[in-house]
Amino acid sequence: MWLPVTTVSDGSLKLTAIASDKLDKDALAQTLPVHKRVSLDVAASYGTTLAPGIDEALQFPADMMPNVGEVSVTLAPTVLGNLDGAMRYVRDYPYLCWEQRLTKALMARPTTSSFAAISPPISSGRKRSPCRRPSSMMPRAFQAPNGGMAFWTPDDARVSPYLSAATALAFNRLRAAGYRVPEDVEKHLDDYLQALLRSNTAPTFYSDGMVSSVRAVALQAARRTQPPVPRRSAAL
Repeated sequence: MWLPVTTVSDGSLKLTAIASDKLDKDALAQTLPVHKRVSLDVAASYGTTLAPGIDEALQFPADMMPNVGEVSVTLAPTVLGNLDGAMRYVRDYPYLCWEQRLTKALMARPTTSSFAAISPPISSGRKRSPCRRPSSMMPRAFQAPNGGMAFWTPDDARVSPYLSAATALAFNRLRAAGYRVPEDVEKHLDDYLQALLRSNTAPTFYSDGMVSSVRAVALQAARRTQPPVPRRSAAL
């Protein structure tokens, strides 16, 4: 049932629906926030200075509505600031398909300086967070018999060429960070990608651009130009 509603000001709008018969009665209440009709303007300024202070001029719109406008300023010492939301989202994302496990490990590897920009630390209250335990990735559980990687079910029909190529590239970065990559998984994955590059085949829903992207990522992963680094005790 549609109910046309018109508001005259901002605030809270409370809707109550009641249903009853001769024996029973029930109700449902829903409160909807009504915000001011505004359009936000965002501007960024950056630079380097050795001075003890900085003056930044602000010009307000001439037709700004009364009792609506406000100024909000965010200061950050680096362009990597304000990443808390994205990093915490990845940390707390509960549906751990292979793509999400790989993403968590990449964002938690020691060479990722992004974690240092988060306050409080990303591991706060999560001593056993998957972000901090690359050993929880379990790549074998997501590798199909043909060597490709699947999001959930590891069978050939559900292999994702792009996810497979991205996995090979991620393995290179994790190895450069000092983690051991399972040799059997990586060898089987390499065989799949080599066959993919030679046959130039892809799922029917892949566009030419998607095929090109997969091939580019697979070729980049095949280069493996990272120098050897000391191995860490943690394994994937």
